[in-house]
Amino acid sequence: MNTVLEVKDLSVALKVGNNTKQILSNIDFTVDKGQCLGILGQSGSGKSMTAKSMLGLLDRNFTVTGSAVYKEKELIGESKESLRDIRGKEIAMVLQNPMTCFDPLCRIGSQILETFQAHTDWDASKQQAKALELLERMRIHDPLEVMEKHPHQLSGGMLQRIMIGIAMIMEPSLLIADEPTTAIDAINQYSIMEEFKNIKNEYNTAMIFITHDLGAIAKIADEVLVLNQGRIADKGSLHGILHHAADPYTRLLIEKRAAVMERYHNALYKEKLRYA
Repeated sequence: MNTVLEVKDLSVALKVGNNTKQILSNIDFTVDKGQCLGILGQSGSGKSMTAKSMLGLLDRNFTVTGSAVYKEKELIGESKESLRDIRGKEIAMVLQNPMTCFDPLCRIGSQILETFQAHTDWDASKQQAKALELLERMRIHDPLEVMEKHPHQLSGGMLQRIMIGIAMIMEPSLLIADEPTTAIDAINQYSIMEEFKNIKNEYNTAMIFITHDLGAIAKIADEVLVLNQGRIADKGSLHGILHHAADPYTRLLIEKRAAVMERYHNALYKEKLRYA
């Protein structure tokens, strides 16, 4: 397999006044073409910080050290302009709350076209055709009508699918999904997870899937990295993590998930008995 991203000793420190707080410490992982790395952990564990630190999305109060090599290009220490060129075209991100990622005052179509104008040399005709193509690819009904709508006129699930479509129409080598199902309902969560599975299988795209949800990780990840307070608690294959986790923190996450699922299935069983 071809390695798309190799991260070694990635560390992040935050300076507040005269004090320095360590946010991430010595994070290591690789992501290969067609592979999904799931980054799992509770809020504040450093999951999103890992992605932001690699892509130059932190302000000057943060100090980032270590290495993140994307296709033989070192990202750590790269200029903001260079990273801006890579983001959105070669490395795409899908964020957790689609409502905050779209300008509420602009129509969906114009926001899609802005992405094309920033990252391609396509003429207006090709931009329009590609916009319709991405909406159709994401199974958005009436794409011409949707392009004329404002974000508040669409559901969270539909906006999330549009975000995924925008990311994938640029044919990125690496897709980073940061808690992409957190802000949407259960039905749309299932639909969005199916989209990510299709992307992985159809396009052979390298993927980092960041979440606190072990169930989501189990649906898509090949390898799993478990973070706890900015450090690696566990890492390995999905099967290994689920069945042979070495770290107590990881085992706790798995046990909590199992307990929730058991309560859910018991509730369903009792409900069936009521109507039997």
